[in-house]
Amino acid sequence: MSDKDFQMIFDCLGRLLKVADRDQSTATELLKKLDFQVREYELNQQRCQKAIEQTIYSTINTSIQNEVNQISASFNDAQKQADAAAKRYEKSSNWAIWKVAVTGVLIAIITLSVFVAAVYMVVPSYEEITARISKMNELDSAIRDLESRGALAKTSYCGQESRFCVRVDGKLDFYGDEKEKYMIIHGY
Repeated sequence: MSDKDFQMIFDCLGRLLKVADRDQSTATELLKKLDFQVREYELNQQRCQKAIEQTIYSTINTSIQNEVNQISASFNDAQKQADAAAKRYEKSSNWAIWKVAVTGVLIAIITLSVFVAAVYMVVPSYEEITARISKMNELDSAIRDLESRGALAKTSYCGQESRFCVRVDGKLDFYGDEKEKYMIIHGY
């Protein structure tokens, strides 16, 4: 995988975590709103109770009944909103947990895939290893053959013309005839 692929993967994972964080922030805000609504409800309830007490003394029975119905409706609405907010919070927190878990699993799968691909590309197959060992044995045999034929002889360039020459054992005689003279190489 290239750096660009890793960057794209990390960007996607970053966006997923950002969405999860945003969903959790939304749920937190909804809970704060719920707490605020409950406090508002409690304040409204206290206000209404005082109003009811005052109304009892100043109004007739039907007025009292209308106020009680209004309070009950407000309580039902507030309760419905609180229940809805709690459900939304629960769903968003569960969704955030799943997102993080899936992200972790995806990262593990990608890491394992990269490792397996790297091993596959670096480690040669059994056939390649066998072929390399065979080639190495052939080369060792060729080297031994060349060493026995003078491959270890010391060579240089001699004279003004820089002609190729080899170190010979000067204690021994020449071989051959006048046209072709041979000497034994030093060390052989």
